[in-house]
Amino acid sequence: QNRFMPLLGRGGDPAPEIKAMGDVYVRAAQTAGLPGSRSLFRVAHHLHVSDTDTKARDELRATMGPKLDEQKQAAHSDMLSRWTRPGDRIEDLSFDYLVDAGYYFVGDPETVYGRIKDFYDESDGFGVLLIIAGQGHTSNQQWEHSIRLFAEHVAPRLADLDPDRIPAAVSI
Repeated sequence: QNRFMPLLGRGGDPAPEIKAMGDVYVRAAQTAGLPGSRSLFRVAHHLHVSDTDTKARDELRATMGPKLDEQKQAAHSDMLSRWTRPGDRIEDLSFDYLVDAGYYFVGDPETVYGRIKDFYDESDGFGVLLIIAGQGHTSNQQWEHSIRLFAEHVAPRLADLDPDRIPAAVSI
């Protein structure tokens, strides 16, 4: 209604929640007689790319494990609880569990592209992916390598995605 450019997610929201937030935006825009373009959506997500899946995980595990322990405290536990399976406890979440679940997009360029594409499809699309990179969690050399791999091997494959071509299941 106010023509805001939505920033959806906090870096770890599951695709169905991004879709639901996007649906609210599209409905509000349509109700106001405005186009509800998903291309306006900015979605944040954690990402790290390396030469292999194992190397990417190894580069982050030592620092992200302690960060995850901090996030398990009350301030972030609500966000993390969305990623637990029935019967699991937040205390049992590990870095590798969250990579496997899609909380972090970590791996080689092919794996990271697949994670982003799956997330994109499940969320009904978005215009811009704001990457929360591993800076401060890897060496500067590893961080720069990750960004370079993303720019050279992942981003070009995402360039043709058009969220407004996806038939959205939103009605007024």
